[in-house]
Amino acid sequence: MWIATRYGFFSVVCARKSVTSREINPEMLMVRARRRQHLESLITAMPDIAVRGEIMQSAGTDYPFRIFVSKTRWTTIMTKLVDDLDYGNFKNEAHKLNDVKYDAFLGATWSLGLRLEDRGRSYLDEPVDLTEPDEEPPHDIDEMLAELQEMTQLKIPKTGTDGRHRKAAQKAKRR
Repeated sequence: MWIATRYGFFSVVCARKSVTSREINPEMLMVRARRRQHLESLITAMPDIAVRGEIMQSAGTDYPFRIFVSKTRWTTIMTKLVDDLDYGNFKNEAHKLNDVKYDAFLGATWSLGLRLEDRGRSYLDEPVDLTEPDEEPPHDIDEMLAELQEMTQLKIPKTGTDGRHRKAAQKAKRR
């Protein structure tokens, strides 16, 4: 489960029964983050969250920072996240975390999410406003996508075409 919150971005999965086992423990969850600051922010807001020690760092994984939480406790945390909802614009609220990379990630995710709509809009059709009024102007979408690509090493097309069109064009070139 991916969760974007005012505290950061998390990937939550069942923990393994042991370090050497592939078998999962459905009662214990691993809350993973790409940025330590995100887990620190969550723990600050909910100090009793971690069950097995401090934030663990794992080199060579796609989410290098993690904590372990029982499913029961995570349910309580999710309820608190909903109870604490007191804003009308998520990206502006998350901007208060002062994490420029998270801002870019959320803006690019929002823009790419336009592809899910049936209205035929492209993620390049509308600017993304990550700022509060009277602050610096928002990033240009191409600039944000370039930042996202740099952060994640994703290949993001600068045109409005999706991957199928590029693959078809590459295939046609080979013929």
